Amino acid sequence: MALPSSNVPGRRAGILITIAAAAVLLAVLFAAYQLLPRAPVKLAAVPEGALPQQSRIWVILCGKGSPQKTCALNVGADFTRTSIEDVLKDKAYVTSMRFVSSQDAYRWSRLAKLPEEMVAGELDGPQWFEITLKDVSTAGAVAKVMGEFPGVASATRTTVDFWAGRAEINLMLCPRRQSDVLPAASCKGRGAASEAEKRAIGRLLDDSPRVQRFFFVNHARATLEDDNQSPVFTSGRTHPDEIRESFKIKLASAQPSDDLIKRLKTMPGVATIGPIFP
Repeated sequence: MALPSSNVPGRRAGILITIAAAAVLLAVLFAAYQLLPRAPVKLAAVPEGALPQQSRIWVILCGKGSPQKTCALNVGADFTRTSIEDVLKDKAYVTSMRFVSSQDAYRWSRLAKLPEEMVAGELDGPQWFEITLKDVSTAGAVAKVMGEFPGVASATRTTVDFWAGRAEINLMLCPRRQSDVLPAASCKGRGAASEAEKRAIGRLLDDSPRVQRFFFVNHARATLEDDNQSPVFTSGRTHPDEIRESFKIKLASAQPSDDLIKRLKTMPGVATIGPIFP
């Protein structure tokens, strides 16, 4: 009869040690995986599509107490609205023309303001036209004519926003260098939003039931969009260090919660929050 090998207990101990080491290794790897920064579930890639080539004129109508000379006659918003529509209708260089009432303006401004920030009487605030032109070549002339129109407070050249219809809230981050024209108080004395700050904003958006999805516009994409807009403005291109990265937020419903806006406004690295007009 064969005697039992004296090496068997040693082999069993070796197997047990190996299993234990593997279990410890798997636990360490799992813990490390949990600590790795991952893209939020709601974060979507920037939608494909060509950048808009049209130009847009915002024609702000005179309101109560407007100091401009064109407002002195007090012709009334209805008269001005009808006159502008008559002048620009059927013009080949006009792609579209939309009148924005005070109620519409209030609804959109509500996307970026809390109730306590809403100015008294804002429902009776500015009204304007959004006039979309086929290209930038006629923008200067149209803006000049509209700016001198009776009942018009101002006419501003801008661009058609790539994000119109794709998102409702534009959250701009602190840039590398503050702009002298549009400085943000929350960015004073600091540089660009850090990676940790961006991730914190992303986590907040990802956890919010009010957010359907959101997009992160990095510096390269923001530069591309800025270059596309620059021919519209006489001031030329923005300095690269002043270009702001941003989050474009698509809401799950038409109205954001006050809590969401309040928390976003206090997040480090946030410069401004504003509505994206359709």
